[in-house]
Amino acid sequence: MDQTYCDKRVQELECELDTLTADIPQMVCRLKQNQTNDSVIKYLEHGDIEMAMNIAHIIYDRNEFFKEEDNENSPRISDDDIQMIDNICEIRSQISMYKYVLRDTEWKHFEGDLIITDPCYLMPDGVFGERWNGLWDDLEEMLETKGFIRDTICGDWSCTVFDTDFKNPIGKFCADGGMVCVALLEDVLKFNPKFDYHLNREWTTAWLKDFHGDIRMTVSEDHYEYDGEDYTDHLVRIEGRGNINFTTSQTGL
Repeated sequence: MDQTYCDKRVQELECELDTLTADIPQMVCRLKQNQTNDSVIKYLEHGDIEMAMNIAHIIYDRNEFFKEEDNENSPRISDDDIQMIDNICEIRSQISMYKYVLRDTEWKHFEGDLIITDPCYLMPDGVFGERWNGLWDDLEEMLETKGFIRDTICGDWSCTVFDTDFKNPIGKFCADGGMVCVALLEDVLKFNPKFDYHLNREWTTAWLKDFHGDIRMTVSEDHYEYDGEDYTDHLVRIEGRGNINFTTSQTGL
């Protein structure tokens, strides 16, 4: 999604959030009157809505489960208050998505053999604990600086790379960790000299040889109806323009 649209949605959602959060002091008063767990009130007063939601749902679910054994001294939370906390969390989550996940990237220039795959596949084998964490940080920095790395949004997937001039498939890649990356093979081999998925596990890694051009990652919305309900999926694609013009499409799970 383009920057202008995402900025507009963030502004709209922040206005909705301001309206809801303005009612938090009144909700805290209601919760105190209803003897709600002190932790819920504390987290609401300190702005930690996610923690407040987690504890509030434990209380709410407990009250629903033990209705027949209800005790007037049990902490309570109303349907309206639990819905309000949920709505605040949902809007905050959407704001984060439009700020950091759903935006199209800028075009970035690449010269050389190109790799498209799950970044987890680039990690060396047999590495664990703190060393793994350190290497992952190095990999993320390399990909953010010289390539791309982002969430697939849909989780695990299988994708096909299509040449947009000749309309034919020119590669495949997949993800087991819900992420996708683009990098030059030269940079990947500097990071992990033993990486060979492009040679021995071709279904996991698209290898576009001698690419010269620009690449970006885009996100689009797919609206559809199922069983009377409206749904929206977000589709992540990688687009290239240069001596090879291509786009990617999810073709499996």
